[in-house]
Amino acid sequence: MTAGFADGGRAPEHLSRGQSWWFVWRLARFQPWLYLPSGLFASILFYALPLVPGLIVKQLLDQLSGHAPATFGLWTLLALLAGVAVARVAENLIGAVFEVATTMFVAALLRRNLFEHILEQPGASALPASPGEAISRFRDDVDAVSRFVTWTIDPIGQGLALVVGLAILAQIDPLITAAVVVPLIVVLVVVNGATRRIQEYRRIQQEAIGDVTELLGEVFGAVTSVKVAGAEEHVMAHLHAVNEARRAATLRDLLLTHLLSSVSTNATNLGTGLLLLVAAQAMHTGRFTVGDFALFTSYLGSLATATGMFGDFLRQYRQTEVSLARQVELLGDAPPETLVAHKP
Repeated sequence: MTAGFADGGRAPEHLSRGQSWWFVWRLARFQPWLYLPSGLFASILFYALPLVPGLIVKQLLDQLSGHAPATFGLWTLLALLAGVAVARVAENLIGAVFEVATTMFVAALLRRNLFEHILEQPGASALPASPGEAISRFRDDVDAVSRFVTWTIDPIGQGLALVVGLAILAQIDPLITAAVVVPLIVVLVVVNGATRRIQEYRRIQQEAIGDVTELLGEVFGAVTSVKVAGAEEHVMAHLHAVNEARRAATLRDLLLTHLLSSVSTNATNLGTGLLLLVAAQAMHTGRFTVGDFALFTSYLGSLATATGMFGDFLRQYRQTEVSLARQVELLGDAPPETLVAHKP
């Protein structure tokens, strides 16, 4: 692993894919008794459980209606209400508890290792920049990495939901498969195409935040000197300039983040529209029973959520690479794996 940093330990602007996943995997193994239940409840079951009630509702309504073809009458409205309600019922409170606990443990480990390494160094070479600048790495970069660790099992749940959902819906109409796969491909292409900008904008934003905290640290540490020199106005003007650069960098990063999220959402909405067109055709030909319609409506939200969240997962991974690299840089010449070494 250390061989991946040929320049003697100093991190590049972002890590390679293999290096990033190695760090994430080590963090996931830190507290497996928290990480695995978090992945089971907040990731796999979060996406998979909403598929089960739809099957039950389908069988129930088919039995009540005698497998009658679906029309926009009383049974259709009841099926729609039942499908929407069932899709919203499958919440997982246990997953939230384990997910938050995992995030806190991972963040504590990262901060402990970084702080321990800094305290072991001579005062003149403890940090690559100022203590104020390091605050943003301890706060924002650690938070980004710890949150992403809890997302690492999500693709399993998303894939399970898509495969099972498509397999069931394809029995009703094979065109449904294409209507779900198309938005997923759109999300993959767009996020991968924006990888460089995602990492660049996140790196610039984090550096701009570090510039602000660095300046504030220097000002608070030299209040007397500033007052004696009568430099308050100059210091405030410089602070405004640095903070304006932070604001602009943050806006660019947020704009790109929400733009990619919008692409994912609208791609899934496009898929939902295609699904509705397929359903309308099936209803017109009388191939939809009331139970089929209930199953169909309950799966619309589940499949759309899985597709959209997969786009968010890819974006967060690219941003996590930047945050990991910035933390590794705090280690100086120490082995990069020091960052994720398991400690009490």
